[in-house]
Amino acid sequence: MDIAALKEALAADGFQDIDVLEWEADRFNETHSHPYTARAYVLSGTLTVDCGAEVTTCGEGDEFTLRPNVPHTERAGPEGVKFVFGIKP
Repeated sequence: MDIAALKEALAADGFQDIDVLEWEADRFNETHSHPYTARAYVLSGTLTVDCGAEVTTCGEGDEFTLRPNVPHTERAGPEGVKFVFGIKP
């Protein structure tokens, strides 16, 4: 899928604040949570989300959805990561 199609798919599923994000290699976000559902489609690189009991690594073409209020960390892979991201309140 191309970026426009991914944005349309997110919007059709009720997601808002849709954007393309690009993180540098090995970026690490400490434990936090969001008060919304988050969904990401990885365009390039890898993104690892660690929810404690479950660790998920997504690569190019993968989709990831995170429920609200789930404590987690996020780490970009050694090549960084680029992804389409949206939130659903």
